[in-house]
Amino acid sequence: MSADLARGKLGNVINDRVAADRVKAKVAGSLFAVGALQWFFCVLIAEALHPGFTLPTNQWIPYSNQMHYVSELGVGSTALIFNLSTIGLGLLITCASVLSYLVRRAKLLTACLVLAGIGAVGVGVFSTEVQPTHGIFQALALIPGAWAAILSFRRADAPVSYVSALLGVVSLASAIAFFRYLGLGANDMSTFAGLGKGVMERLVIYPIILWLIGYGYQSYCSQRPGDVGGHRS
Repeated sequence: MSADLARGKLGNVINDRVAADRVKAKVAGSLFAVGALQWFFCVLIAEALHPGFTLPTNQWIPYSNQMHYVSELGVGSTALIFNLSTIGLGLLITCASVLSYLVRRAKLLTACLVLAGIGAVGVGVFSTEVQPTHGIFQALALIPGAWAAILSFRRADAPVSYVSALLGVVSLASAIAFFRYLGLGANDMSTFAGLGKGVMERLVIYPIILWLIGYGYQSYCSQRPGDVGGHRS
């Protein structure tokens, strides 16, 4: 009788822990997805509201997502929208990473996500006019973020695992190609392979944003929270 009672108590403890882990996984997944989505829509709004640039020749040109850096949105009238949404993205990624680690114990993946979150906060705090600090935080956000997408390949089932790895590889490859654009002025119209610096920068950023949305959704929907994001070493 006592053995049956002990097994029953143990079963209740395990069930309670599984339920608690499921809640943590759902909250973490929601934070990942909400953070990425709010940033994406805030960037779209900021791009639409940006007043454009006046060249030294007094010629006015509109903001172009083909030719202008995303970070240019963090200066001027759109600064509040972009910077707050970027800081929010970083904070949500960091909080979600900690919650996810409590469930999955994926050390390397969590480290990459925390670094990416800290980097995003730094990008929002230090605008593109504050160099090299802004550039350092930007690299801290993007490179670990891309690696996080690649590392999640081992944490999910197909086809999500393959899509995650692909997004991470695209981001890293674009980051390497983006080195050719470094040092160009905000209104420099130079292109490489027919792509402006704004396009290439977005090819680094948007795959990570897409992955965060998908990874967050998968974490939220998982019925076995320990199996998504950390059950395989």
